[in-house]
Amino acid sequence: MKINPLNFLQKVLNNKAKIDETNNVNKKDTVNISEEAKYMAEVNKYKEVLKKIPDVRTEKIEEIKQKLKDGSYMSKEVYNAVADKMLSDFLEL
Repeated sequence: MKINPLNFLQKVLNNKAKIDETNNVNKKDTVNISEEAKYMAEVNKYKEVLKKIPDVRTEKIEEIKQKLKDGSYMSKEVYNAVADKMLSDFLEL
């Protein structure tokens, strides 16, 4: 009985490896992003921008400054209201 050399098997394996390499070179990865995902990304971008904008109401600040200047806050009613608010906020913790 004659045993054939393994060279033939090695050639077949080498050819298969070359074919696999060629197929892999021609393949390209692709990514598809849904419209909903694009929309959510845009919404999140705007949320981040809004977080950076300070929440300042200039009209309210000016009103408070004026009341501090004219002494409107220097009364027992205001002191009691502030104390009540501070106490209720503290108790909510």
